Amino acid sequence: SEPVLADVKPGGPGDRAGLQAGDRVLRIDGRPVADAGAVRVRIRAAVVDGQARAMQWELDRAGRSIALEV
Repeated sequence: SEPVLADVKPGGPGDRAGLQAGDRVLRIDGRPVADAGAVRVRIRAAVVDGQARAMQWELDRAGRSIALEV
């Protein structure tokens, strides 16, 4: 499926970083994202010993390029 965020958990890390439902994920840490499964894999890989490390996300939001640290 497309790497488009369906929803963002209120109060969660994505929400606090500024992610919004409908954002299309283009890259995480500079690496292209092909589909929603790749987004999930990258999120899981960022958690080490129960602690998530910050990732650089590049998004398309309604035709505008957005960069966020999540």
